[in-house]
Amino acid sequence: MLKINGIDFDELKKVLDPSILDRSFNRALQRTSEKTSVQISKKVREIYLVKANRIKSALKITNDDTGGNRAKVLTYTAMRIGLINFGPTAVVKIVGKNARFGRKRVGVKVRIKKGKSPVLVKGAFFAVAANGAGVKIFQRERRTRKPLRILKTLSIPQMIQRSDVIATAETTSIEVFPKEMEVAVNFFAPKDG
Repeated sequence: MLKINGIDFDELKKVLDPSILDRSFNRALQRTSEKTSVQISKKVREIYLVKANRIKSALKITNDDTGGNRAKVLTYTAMRIGLINFGPTAVVKIVGKNARFGRKRVGVKVRIKKGKSPVLVKGAFFAVAANGAGVKIFQRERRTRKPLRILKTLSIPQMIQRSDVIATAETTSIEVFPKEMEVAVNFFAPKDG
């Protein structure tokens, strides 16, 4: 049961015009979904070294009117993110006495999570993608020269599926909706003269 200024939702239906209540509910729902998506983005960025723009581009907010209940659905869809986006550094090992010509590629170091040390991906190297998509990190699938595969990590939906991120989203939506509903009702309600 929703309480606004000590009045439950059923009482508001009796007091307010249904169109005002409907507009207030829609605005509160929209603002709550936006604020929840921001909190999800902040929580993911506390854990992973990913940009907010990448998280926002994976988001789609849709209306769900099934079963007579109005709701907003936050859907995150994205492909797995390439390791090139996580600040990679090439690791070389000096073999023999000659530092200039005795270098051997060991791999690439990448740091995906905040607060963790970079992880060495053995056998990985930088190269330009054949489709002109820029520099990527590749690794050979076998000991032969080809085929190569582009190395990728988690996608945005996989980062969001953590229990602590989902708990943050739930608590944010529960806390924010009554406040937003109160603001919307006060905005749309007729002012006494």
